[in-house]
Amino acid sequence: MADGGALLGHKKPIPNHDPEKSKDESDLQERSTKKKKDGEHIFSSHSSLPKDYSDVVNMKGFDGEGGSYRDKVTGKTVGGEYGSDKEEEEKGGEEDEGVCMKVEECLVGDYECPNFIFAKQEEKCLYRPWRRGVIVKLLGRRIGYKALETRLKQMWVRKGVINIIDLSNDYYLVAFSNEEDQYAALMDGPWFIYDHYLTVKEWSPNFHPASDTIKELAVWLRISGLPIEYYDSRILNFIDNRVGKTVKVDKNTLTQERGKYARLCVQVNLTKPLLVMFTIKNRKYNIEYEGLHLLCTTCGRFGHYKEGCSEKGMESAAKRDDQGNAGKGDGSCQNAAGSGGDGPWRVVHK
Repeated sequence: MADGGALLGHKKPIPNHDPEKSKDESDLQERSTKKKKDGEHIFSSHSSLPKDYSDVVNMKGFDGEGGSYRDKVTGKTVGGEYGSDKEEEEKGGEEDEGVCMKVEECLVGDYECPNFIFAKQEEKCLYRPWRRGVIVKLLGRRIGYKALETRLKQMWVRKGVINIIDLSNDYYLVAFSNEEDQYAALMDGPWFIYDHYLTVKEWSPNFHPASDTIKELAVWLRISGLPIEYYDSRILNFIDNRVGKTVKVDKNTLTQERGKYARLCVQVNLTKPLLVMFTIKNRKYNIEYEGLHLLCTTCGRFGHYKEGCSEKGMESAAKRDDQGNAGKGDGSCQNAAGSGGDGPWRVVHK
């Protein structure tokens, strides 16, 4: 006799079978939900490689914690700060909690002058946002904010962004978001803007633009007429170290591709007269400096033009006294203004 269910139009259920899914559908679901060994990556249906390499960079750590592989290599935590900074903050917070700031009441003459004192940990917190900052100043020329911003973005921005803050005394603070961009700005100089040197130094706490002075600068110099056999790295470094501290040698000079002049980069002391000549086998060779427009050609010091040189004024006064004591001259003597008062120093354009 036929089954009652069959008479009513219902099929007899099959044991261990899901009526809602076929075998093919079950296999497809199992493959789609199967996890790969290396984590929960987004994979293409036709390849075992990730669809986007950003998935590899931003994948979770093997220990299950958040954060990218790049962050783990560089020591960054999930929050974006370096692990060492976070540890210092936690350690210092326990030590200096509640005594981060205090004030001492003092007098300067008859006037109140309170002295504010901050704990070391508080100072570290203040310094941390500026650890990727550099201080810049254009020597011998003023430059506007927008003009400087445009040029610095062209020269320095590669992987991140920069933020420029104008300070007093023609100084600017440039804050980098990327550490590699900051390193390149500090190491790949000297930098020129409008044929003037852009001084670059790493930011340091308690920087005061009004009282800061630039004592040393890496500059390019030229030695014209030097025989080609002296275009040797050891010889050029030896000569360079007498002028100042050797930074680098121009590629064309080092490879002996250009022989008109040797071009060297030297860190010089701007508070002293710059070396202007030397001799080899009784032959004199002059040193010319690139871009040092405020180099006085009378005294060899940087910071003023020859027209405002104090030494030139003293020499002129001495010569006038000599001429007055000699009475009427024969016209062969010339004062400093007539001769120009120039010394052997020369400035050339880059």
